[in-house]
Amino acid sequence: LLRWQGHHSRSEPLIWILHVSYAFLPLGAFFMGAAILSGGASDTAQHLWMAGAVGTMTMAVMTRATLGHRGQPLAADRATSLIYIFLLFSVAARTGAGVVPQLIEFSAAFWILSYIGFLLVYGRFLLSRPANS
Repeated sequence: LLRWQGHHSRSEPLIWILHVSYAFLPLGAFFMGAAILSGGASDTAQHLWMAGAVGTMTMAVMTRATLGHRGQPLAADRATSLIYIFLLFSVAARTGAGVVPQLIEFSAAFWILSYIGFLLVYGRFLLSRPANS
Protein backbone atom coordinates (compact mmCIF):
# COMPACT_ATOMS: atom_id res chain seq x y z
CA LEU A 1 0.00 0.00 0.00
CA LEU A 2 2.80 2.43 0.83
CA ARG A 3 4.66 1.64 -2.41
CA TRP A 4 1.61 2.74 -4.41
CA GLN A 5 2.22 6.28 -3.11
CA GLY A 6 -1.44 7.11 -2.71
CA HIS A 7 -0.65 10.58 -1.44
CA HIS A 8 0.00 11.53 -5.08
CA SER A 9 -3.59 10.66 -5.99
CA ARG A 10 -5.32 13.25 -3.81
CA SER A 11 -6.50 15.23 -6.81
CA GLU A 12 -8.30 12.29 -8.46
CA PRO A 13 -11.05 10.63 -6.41
CA LEU A 14 -11.28 7.66 -8.81
CA ILE A 15 -7.77 6.77 -7.67
CA TRP A 16 -7.70 7.82 -4.03
CA ILE A 17 -10.82 5.82 -3.22
CA LEU A 18 -8.95 2.69 -4.34
CA HIS A 19 -6.13 3.50 -1.91
CA VAL A 20 -8.54 4.24 0.93
CA SER A 21 -10.47 1.03 0.20
CA TYR A 22 -7.33 -1.05 0.28
CA ALA A 23 -6.13 0.67 3.46
CA PHE A 24 -9.10 -0.83 5.29
CA LEU A 25 -7.47 -4.27 4.99
CA PRO A 26 -4.43 -3.62 7.21
CA LEU A 27 -6.54 -1.39 9.46
CA GLY A 28 -8.97 -4.27 9.97
CA ALA A 29 -6.05 -6.62 10.61
CA PHE A 30 -4.73 -4.24 13.26
CA PHE A 31 -8.10 -4.19 15.01
CA MET A 32 -8.41 -7.97 14.73
CA GLY A 33 -5.00 -8.37 16.36
CA ALA A 34 -5.99 -5.94 19.11
CA ALA A 35 -9.21 -7.89 19.69
CA ILE A 36 -7.33 -11.18 19.90
CA LEU A 37 -4.71 -9.79 22.29
CA SER A 38 -7.28 -8.11 24.51
CA GLY A 39 -9.84 -10.90 24.41
CA GLY A 40 -12.39 -8.41 23.10
CA ALA A 41 -14.84 -8.60 20.23
CA SER A 42 -13.68 -8.43 16.62
CA ASP A 43 -16.70 -6.46 15.37
CA THR A 44 -14.64 -3.41 14.47
CA ALA A 45 -12.27 -5.46 12.32
CA GLN A 46 -15.18 -7.16 10.58
CA HIS A 47 -16.81 -3.81 9.75
CA LEU A 48 -13.54 -2.36 8.49
CA TRP A 49 -13.04 -5.36 6.22
CA MET A 50 -16.58 -5.79 4.97
CA ALA A 51 -18.07 -2.31 4.81
CA GLY A 52 -14.70 -0.59 4.49
CA ALA A 53 -12.61 -2.70 2.15
CA VAL A 54 -15.28 -4.65 0.27
CA GLY A 55 -17.98 -1.96 0.25
CA THR A 56 -15.83 0.95 -0.85
CA MET A 57 -13.81 -1.09 -3.34
CA THR A 58 -17.05 -2.31 -4.91
CA MET A 59 -18.27 1.26 -5.34
CA ALA A 60 -14.86 2.36 -6.65
CA VAL A 61 -14.87 -0.35 -9.30
CA MET A 62 -18.52 0.24 -10.23
CA THR A 63 -17.96 3.95 -10.84
CA ARG A 64 -14.70 3.50 -12.73
CA ALA A 65 -15.99 0.62 -14.86
CA THR A 66 -19.19 2.46 -15.72
CA LEU A 67 -17.26 5.51 -16.91
CA GLY A 68 -14.71 3.42 -18.80
CA HIS A 69 -17.22 1.18 -20.55
CA ARG A 70 -19.32 4.17 -21.58
CA GLY A 71 -16.40 6.07 -23.06
CA GLN A 72 -16.55 8.81 -20.44
CA PRO A 73 -13.46 10.58 -19.10
CA LEU A 74 -11.90 8.60 -16.26
CA ALA A 75 -12.26 11.39 -13.76
CA ALA A 76 -14.63 11.72 -10.85
CA ASP A 77 -16.90 14.72 -10.72
CA ARG A 78 -18.18 16.32 -7.51
CA ALA A 79 -21.18 14.00 -7.38
CA THR A 80 -18.95 10.92 -7.54
CA SER A 81 -16.70 12.37 -4.86
CA LEU A 82 -19.76 12.93 -2.69
CA ILE A 83 -20.79 9.29 -3.23
CA TYR A 84 -17.39 8.21 -1.94
CA ILE A 85 -17.54 10.58 1.02
CA PHE A 86 -21.01 9.32 2.00
CA LEU A 87 -19.71 5.77 1.84
CA LEU A 88 -16.70 6.61 4.01
CA PHE A 89 -18.97 8.35 6.54
CA SER A 90 -21.06 5.18 6.59
CA VAL A 91 -18.01 3.03 7.33
CA ALA A 92 -16.82 5.41 10.04
CA ALA A 93 -20.26 5.48 11.68
CA ARG A 94 -20.62 1.69 11.45
CA THR A 95 -17.22 1.20 12.99
CA GLY A 96 -18.04 3.67 15.75
CA ALA A 97 -21.41 2.07 16.43
CA GLY A 98 -19.63 -0.49 18.59
CA VAL A 99 -19.01 2.33 21.06
CA VAL A 100 -22.01 4.57 20.31
CA PRO A 101 -24.88 2.31 19.16
CA GLN A 102 -26.94 5.26 17.86
CA LEU A 103 -24.41 5.65 15.03
CA ILE A 104 -25.88 2.61 13.29
CA GLU A 105 -28.72 4.77 11.93
CA PHE A 106 -26.23 7.30 10.56
CA SER A 107 -24.26 4.48 8.98
CA ALA A 108 -27.35 3.11 7.27
CA ALA A 109 -28.42 6.57 6.09
CA PHE A 110 -25.02 7.36 4.57
CA TRP A 111 -24.83 3.91 2.95
CA ILE A 112 -28.26 4.42 1.37
CA LEU A 113 -27.35 7.97 0.28
CA SER A 114 -24.21 6.71 -1.43
CA TYR A 115 -26.07 4.07 -3.43
CA ILE A 116 -28.92 6.44 -4.28
CA GLY A 117 -26.22 8.86 -5.46
CA PHE A 118 -24.73 6.10 -7.61
CA LEU A 119 -28.15 5.38 -9.09
CA LEU A 120 -28.78 9.06 -9.84
CA VAL A 121 -25.35 9.75 -11.33
CA TYR A 122 -24.62 6.46 -13.09
CA GLY A 123 -28.10 5.05 -13.69
CA ARG A 124 -28.42 6.84 -17.03
CA PHE A 125 -25.29 5.07 -18.28
CA LEU A 126 -26.43 1.70 -17.03
CA LEU A 127 -29.96 1.97 -18.40
CA SER A 128 -29.04 3.15 -21.89
CA ARG A 129 -27.50 1.27 -24.78
CA PRO A 130 -23.85 1.88 -25.55
CA ALA A 131 -23.28 4.23 -28.48
CA ASN A 132 -21.48 1.55 -30.52
CA SER A 133 -24.10 -1.23 -30.18
